[in-house]
Amino acid sequence: MERKLKRISERKAKGTMLFIDIKAIEDIMPFILNAENTLEYLKIQNALLANIHNKEIYQKVKNYDTIYEIRFTNKKSNMRIYCKQVSKSKKKYIILVKLYDKKTQKIPKEVHKILKQIENYEYNI
Repeated sequence: MERKLKRISERKAKGTMLFIDIKAIEDIMPFILNAENTLEYLKIQNALLANIHNKEIYQKVKNYDTIYEIRFTNKKSNMRIYCKQVSKSKKKYIILVKLYDKKTQKIPKEVHKILKQIENYEYNI
């Protein structure tokens, strides 16, 4: 089943575009727009759009081909935004899909189920 998305930002010169899954807007956008998180999100977004690879803020989730996580690591929480990353025609598309408050080192079984679902999502890019 094809899912809908909305463009957040892009940097054409670097070939990277950021999107958000329409069904995730209600969860992710209030978190990003929260005064405590906006500055950190903008720094992460700028790094992603500039193709700056920093595992502290964005990395591939082990055992998944297309799932990555944006890491928010302020002292109050350990939030993640799970993303689907698709490469097509020399362009990189990063789709924000799921907000998650990580509380343990390992990924719980219920989150693995969600990540498997996300990996199967299809988008018309």
